[in-house]
Amino acid sequence: MAGGWQMANAAMIAHQHLKEGSGDKAFYEAKLKTTRFYADHVLAKAAGLAHTVMKGAEGALALADEQF
Repeated sequence: MAGGWQMANAAMIAHQHLKEGSGDKAFYEAKLKTTRFYADHVLAKAAGLAHTVMKGAEGALALADEQF
């Protein structure tokens, strides 16, 4: 989620630069495309991973340290 927040912030900056016609147009267009990729392919997994983060401790902590 933190990565998504950072990507969204970068996309807003890129959008502003493109709107103003300032900076490296190709770079800012690529930033918008990579943000979309991140949202479609990485953030899409967040809901499924939320269960693991919130409820997965029992399985992760079932082994004693010497069992590793």
